Amino acid sequence: MQAFVNMRKLMAKNAGFRVTNHSGFVLPEEQFERRVASTNLSNYKIVMKGKYAYNPSRINVGSIARLDDWDVGVLSPMYIVFSLDEQKVSSDYFLHWLSSNEAKQRIKNSAQGSVCETVSFSDLGTIPIPLPSMATQMRIAKILNVAKSEINLFKQLARQYHTQKRGLMQKLLTGEWGVKVGRKLCKA
Repeated sequence: MQAFVNMRKLMAKNAGFRVTNHSGFVLPEEQFERRVASTNLSNYKIVMKGKYAYNPSRINVGSIARLDDWDVGVLSPMYIVFSLDEQKVSSDYFLHWLSSNEAKQRIKNSAQGSVCETVSFSDLGTIPIPLPSMATQMRIAKILNVAKSEINLFKQLARQYHTQKRGLMQKLLTGEWGVKVGRKLCKA
């Protein structure tokens, strides 16, 4: 009964998630207009920061992620939640490997079923993963983390430029701001 109360508190704090192929862990209201979680949370799964989760019926399209942006949350019982043996595999390395074409193809190849393809946890565990030494994994992950951070900064900058452009469009296209006619904006 205590776990049910704790999960209800988690849900009240907007910690009930979905795992998507494009954004990882997301709150359902970010995808839908309203909350779509069940009111009975007794069989929901708790996921802690740094743990992985996936929907066995959606992993073949990339719906697997590590919880990074929240400390704790809950997932529908359909999800599989797992952690890594971090003595053998770097979590950052594994996360980058999951986004590789090789990983996506291996996961897709391990899917079973004719109508709804699924990948069980035992099937996921049989997929071969290239594992260099831990030191090499850490170096690879560090390089890829820096590249990912730079990409995220560029995406943030692009969003800011897009917002600025929308503001300019609002001012210019409504006539609130005028433009001097006959003035060259750029050299021909």
